[in-house]
Amino acid sequence: MKFSLGKNKVLAVLLALSVVIIGCSNSEVTVTEDMGQIITDTIIEEGKDSVSSTDKQFEAHKIFGAEKKGGLTSIYLHTVYQGYDKVTGDKIKAGFSYPVLLKLAKEKNVYVVKEYWIPEDGAEYTKSIEEKFPEKYASKAINHKQDTVHELTKEIQKEVDNWINSTK
Repeated sequence: MKFSLGKNKVLAVLLALSVVIIGCSNSEVTVTEDMGQIITDTIIEEGKDSVSSTDKQFEAHKIFGAEKKGGLTSIYLHTVYQGYDKVTGDKIKAGFSYPVLLKLAKEKNVYVVKEYWIPEDGAEYTKSIEEKFPEKYASKAINHKQDTVHELTKEIQKEVDNWINSTK
């Protein structure tokens, strides 16, 4: 018994398979200004307990990349969050710095946070990032920390200086 598919049937099967593969893959997206504001607001809200004893908090982040799969947009970034007091001026009183994964969904034309993730502490730090971030972003989060933190700290310092000058 001989089995033969016509040329059109083969093309139809390949096209259907391509649609399934593409539909299951992640597509890179650009982080909008609205998303950037949600990122900042979420990090400030999530971090408020660790810097609650400060007068003013500042946050800056660097986005490594963002991907959309299904209805969720996953944003991979590094944040620096610092709290200051008027009395001590530009001396950091409290803060943190680490990679973050935020998953957003758009509901009624507004982005809603569906997941906020930070890496494990200590010996599990690197492993947890590698498990949660795609390889291309995990390596950035792990290997570029010093440069990223320095860059973000300078960004925050400008805001701190403006805040100090405006409160005099």
